[in-house]
Amino acid sequence: LRARGELTELRAADLRFTPAEAATFLTDLMGLPLSADAIVALEARTEGWVAGLQLAALAMRDRTDYAGFVRAFSGSNRYVVDYLAEEVLGRLPAHLQTFVLQTSVLERLCGPLCDALLLGSEQGADGGAHAYSQLVIEELERTNLFVIPLDDERRWYRYHHLFAEVLRERLRSGATADEVARLHQRASAWYEGAGLIEDAVRSAVLGRDSTRVATLIERHAQTIMLKGSNVLLVRAWLEQVPRALVLAQPQLAMIAGLVLVLTAQFAAAEQLLVDAAPALNAPDVTMNIRGQLAGLRATLARFQGNAAGSLAYAQQALSQLAPDNSAARAGALLNVGVAAMAQGDSATAQVALVEAAALGERADIQWIALAALEELMSLQGRQGKLQQVFQTAAQAAQVSARLDGQAFPSAGMGLVGSAEVLYEWNDLQGSAQASAAATALLRASVERFLLVRGYVALAQVCQARGDHAGVLASIQQCETWFAQNAIVAGGSAQAWLAAHQARLWLRQGDLAAAAGWAQACVFAENSELGYAQQLTLVRVRLAQRQNDHRGQLLAEASAVLERLLPAVEARGWTRYLIEGLLLQALVCQRQADLRNAQRALHQALHLAEPQGYVRIFADEGTPMAALLAQVARGDSPLAGYAARLLEAFP
Repeated sequence: LRARGELTELRAADLRFTPAEAATFLTDLMGLPLSADAIVALEARTEGWVAGLQLAALAMRDRTDYAGFVRAFSGSNRYVVDYLAEEVLGRLPAHLQTFVLQTSVLERLCGPLCDALLLGSEQGADGGAHAYSQLVIEELERTNLFVIPLDDERRWYRYHHLFAEVLRERLRSGATADEVARLHQRASAWYEGAGLIEDAVRSAVLGRDSTRVATLIERHAQTIMLKGSNVLLVRAWLEQVPRALVLAQPQLAMIAGLVLVLTAQFAAAEQLLVDAAPALNAPDVTMNIRGQLAGLRATLARFQGNAAGSLAYAQQALSQLAPDNSAARAGALLNVGVAAMAQGDSATAQVALVEAAALGERADIQWIALAALEELMSLQGRQGKLQQVFQTAAQAAQVSARLDGQAFPSAGMGLVGSAEVLYEWNDLQGSAQASAAATALLRASVERFLLVRGYVALAQVCQARGDHAGVLASIQQCETWFAQNAIVAGGSAQAWLAAHQARLWLRQGDLAAAAGWAQACVFAENSELGYAQQLTLVRVRLAQRQNDHRGQLLAEASAVLERLLPAVEARGWTRYLIEGLLLQALVCQRQADLRNAQRALHQALHLAEPQGYVRIFADEGTPMAALLAQVARGDSPLAGYAARLLEAFP
């Protein structure tokens, strides 16, 4: 009959009142002057159960605080308890009463899980040895006894909320605390076997089994964190374990330390390592665990800006970690790469970061792979290798796509790299699309520096198109994000934004605003931010030519470049060397030293041509166009490149 469509079946969902029907019942039939919000809330609490609505209405007959009643209405209400206890639970056979009472500890039910509670089977979700519970659940559903299916396959169910509350109260009053705890402990074992680790931990907590919680954390927390899941979840788990137990278990202590580091609680992490030292330094601690500890210390040192310490600990970790401990080795290699880059050792950084990314991908630790690729793009960008940056950005996009198919904020990292390269290649449309997508993703992250770079790229595209309103909107959106996230002013990300905003002011002719930035700027020392600030200052001094009667401002600009150029060349930062050389050409041009102007420009062109730089020249406007025109008219091998660059000028 069902197959032929000749059978009409009514289940609980079909009998449920809609909010509109609930409103008619409560106001018209029961005569209760309830607000629309109260009706919606009551319908949600009763899940449209008609008898539940009637019981609630009866309970409200002698009340005036309807809103307060609705907020407090639950399975503990005496009308609900009496009805469900007498009319539903009391009429069930003994075996069904036992079933619903014991399985009421579960948020959701399936046959194998219920078997684990009742019959002691701890097999996974697809390997249950018994079919008893599945048959019982299906019987309860057929008789409309407050069992609600959660999927189309009729695999997972839950009890009606009010019914579940009544059952749990009955279970607590009829069973000992130890008996209820054992039910939760059995559920925890089944959940772990089924790979449902969050449910396993939750049940262990409800079962008052802190040792079991600790074991689950030791087994699964690192994998969960390394695959990009919420570190705060693991922190919440650790809060359920006595601190003495955490400090006594080396693996548990390191997980707790890693959580503290990843949540920027550096002092607390250091104190934990001190307190856990007896366990961590015990003679029976394996070399692999010692390597993990060194890796943790390397990460802590990296976040604290201690490059030398981070490098030393990371190298120690690599010498102690087991060859098959891919996750820890990838993390140690990441620390080597970041520390080496901070110390100016680009060759070591390149090798370590490439290896860290590859190992992270092989081990399915995608966030380490992404972090390594982010640092690698930063290194390649400083080296002026636009094509490599673009390739690495594409690789990062592929890694992000494998993160469970979700749009993770980390995916914005590769998009920022793509946006910056596409802008430099004068692909304004491609850059705008990439930067817009990047900022949309990164707004949900804590990657403030990447977010700034994304907004700067978007603002630069708007400026190149003559869209001054778009420039302002991009900067304002970034500043709004800082305000909404309560990020204190004065950080490096804000300083980067301010330096590039000053450049945009210059291109818009707002010299006063740019000069104000130069006067207020606190220049960073010997860093990428510092170089960007100094190059912006040179531009400001060039723009102030009308007030430079004695040539002091140009002399200052020249002095800045004389210090900066050798520094960036020594570090292999070709991107900043190109920019510094072309600005040196403009300074010499302003000083009527055309010979040295052309010499500096030729050096910049020679470095820039292989990577296809365009906007770095075009954004300097008419003075740069005049210098490039001289090259294009000459017989230099760079004449063709200069001519192509001139096509990008308005």
